[in-house]
Amino acid sequence: MGQAYSSLSIEERTQISLLRSQDVKPAEIARQLGRSKSTISRELGRNRSAGKPYLAAAAQQLATRRRTAAKNGRRKQGPMLDSPLGRFVRGELRRALSPEQIAGRLKRMHGDDLSQRVSHETIYQAIYLVPRGDLRTELIDARRSQV
Repeated sequence: MGQAYSSLSIEERTQISLLRSQDVKPAEIARQLGRSKSTISRELGRNRSAGKPYLAAAAQQLATRRRTAAKNGRRKQGPMLDSPLGRFVRGELRRALSPEQIAGRLKRMHGDDLSQRVSHETIYQAIYLVPRGDLRTELIDARRSQV
């Protein structure tokens, strides 16, 4: 089994930039850095503009921006419980339905209308993203099984 993935550091990105400027192939860069070829290829594809060289500082900035956006996106799911769809989900949780059952019910009720559907993973995330307080406690207690 391979080792756990970790984000590229600015030092690794600088090394990639230097090696790419010397026309070193991604497979050789991966070998020198002790990284997977796919990690290096993905890094070069994500962080290089067409016709422009790979620049470590720009790549680091883009990676930081993506990571921040992903974290902020997860945090914004908590208010989902205040929408009409969220109120429906809360009601179903209070009736002791599991997030999987609620997601299945929404799928049957709304078919192709994705705006009226939510996955069970999103329901779990929304429960745990609710700030401390009565609603959070109520939603956690409403789950059928304690984790």
